[in-house]
Amino acid sequence: MSRDKIADKISDKISLHDFRDVPISLFGLGKSGLSCAQALLRGGARISAWDDDPVARARAHKLAIPLSDLRQEEAMRKSQFLLLAPGVSHQHPVVDNARLWGKQVIGDVELLWREYPAARWLAITGTNGKSTTTALLGHIYAKLKRGAQVGGNLGLPVFDFKHTEKRGAGAEIILELSSFQLELIDKAHFDVALILNIAPDHLDRYGSMEAYLSAKMRIARNSKDGDILICGIDDELSQRLFLSLSKAGLRVHPISAQNEAPSGVWVADDKLYDDMDGERKVYRIPECPSLRGLHNAQNIAAAFALARSDALLEPQKIIESMPSFAGLAHRMADLGARDGLRFINDSKATNPHSSAHALVAYADSDVYWLAGGRAKGDSDSVGGAWLQDIYELLLANPFVRAGFFFGETRDALHRRFADLFPCSVFASLAEAFSVAVSSARSAETHSSKKDFRATDALSKVVLFSPACASFDQFKDYVQRGEHFSRLVAELG
Repeated sequence: MSRDKIADKISDKISLHDFRDVPISLFGLGKSGLSCAQALLRGGARISAWDDDPVARARAHKLAIPLSDLRQEEAMRKSQFLLLAPGVSHQHPVVDNARLWGKQVIGDVELLWREYPAARWLAITGTNGKSTTTALLGHIYAKLKRGAQVGGNLGLPVFDFKHTEKRGAGAEIILELSSFQLELIDKAHFDVALILNIAPDHLDRYGSMEAYLSAKMRIARNSKDGDILICGIDDELSQRLFLSLSKAGLRVHPISAQNEAPSGVWVADDKLYDDMDGERKVYRIPECPSLRGLHNAQNIAAAFALARSDALLEPQKIIESMPSFAGLAHRMADLGARDGLRFINDSKATNPHSSAHALVAYADSDVYWLAGGRAKGDSDSVGGAWLQDIYELLLANPFVRAGFFFGETRDALHRRFADLFPCSVFASLAEAFSVAVSSARSAETHSSKKDFRATDALSKVVLFSPACASFDQFKDYVQRGEHFSRLVAELG
C-alpha cells in the first residue's frame, strides 16, 4: 500500500483530538477497548490501559498501547476519568479504585457522543431482538441510500466508525446498546430511542429485575423536547416502562405485534398499521423470508417506527426494502436441509425468552431441540423458574419431540422438561448434536402441517437454540454458532 493510501486510511478513522495530552485510564482490552484506545492515541491522549487477561495485554502491547496496572493508586490518581469496557463488573477493583479517587466512570458510547453531539443518534435496546432490529434498520437505510453508521453492541465498535466533520452534523448513527453500555452513559442523549422488550436477563450481574430495568431505562434518561421514544408493549415489564415514560411527559410511541397500539405502530395479519401521526395508515407487508415468527413481527414494527421517525423516508419505501434483508448469522439462521432434516442455528438465543420465540416459530414442525450452556441466573432455582415461560409454552403446544441438553445447565434442563418429552444429557454440543441427528432421522413424522414456507418444505427441524450463555464451553455465542454450523456442514 502506498504512503498516500496509508495516510488516507488513517485520516478516515476517528481521532479524539479533544483529549490531546489528557491522561485517561482505560480498562478492558477486547475489540471495543482496543478500538477506543487507538482513537485516543491518534488524538494525542496519554492513556494508561489494562486488562486482567495477559493475552489481551500482549495484543495491546503489539499495538503500542501503553499498559499500566490500574489497580494501583498512582495510575488512577492522575487520570481525568476511567473508560470502562461494558462487560466489566462495576464491583471490579479497578472501578473501586476509580471511585476512591473521585474519577468518573464512562464507556465508549458516551465518549463518541461527546465527539459527535451534532449527529442524529438512533439507539436501540431490549432483551431480545435488538440485534435484528438494528441490522434491519441499517439495511433499510442502506437500501434507501441514506448513509448511516451502524454498530455498538452489534458489529463495529463505535470507534471503528468513519470520521465525521463538524462534530457529526449531517451524520446518522444507529447503535444497538446493551444494558451494560447504558450503565456507562452520562450526558449522551438520543434523538430516537427504542426499548423493544424486557425479559429476565443478566440477573447474575444485576441481582434483581428492578436493577436490570433501571439500566435499560437509562436510554431515556437525557431525553429532551423533540426526541422520540419508541417502546414495545407486548410484555408486562415493557408496558410498565411505556406508562412510566408517558407519565413523565415524554414523547413516546408504542409498538406491538399482538395488539393495537394507538399513536404507534403494530403488525397484524401481514399488515402494518402506522398511527404515529394519528392517521392510522395501513400497509401490506410483503413476504420477508428472514423475518419469520411473531417476535420478528415486533422487530418489523420497531424498525419501521424508527425509520418512520425520519421525515425524509417514505413509509411505503421502508416496507418495500424489508424483504431483501438477509437476517443475522446465528439468529434463527436456516442452514438448509440434509437427509430429510432442516437445521436452524439460533446460537444467539442466550436466554429462555429468546429461545421461546425461536421454538414458537417452528411450532408447525417436529422439533428436535438442542439447548444448554451457562445460565444467566440461578439454574438451580426451585422448580426451574428461569425456564418457566418455555415450559408453559411447550406444555400447551407439544411440538418438541425430544430435547438434547449439554453444558453446565444440562441437568437443570432435563429436570424441567423430562415430563414433557424425551430428554438426554451430554457433556458437549458435538455429542448432543450427533444423537439429535440420529434420533430425528429415525423418528416417525408427527407434524400434520408441512408448509415450511420454503421450496424444499420439511417437517423435521433440528433447532439449536441454547437458552443459555455460551461461556461454559465457548468464547461467545458466535464461536458456539460457528461450531454448530461446522457440525452441520460435516454431515455432507
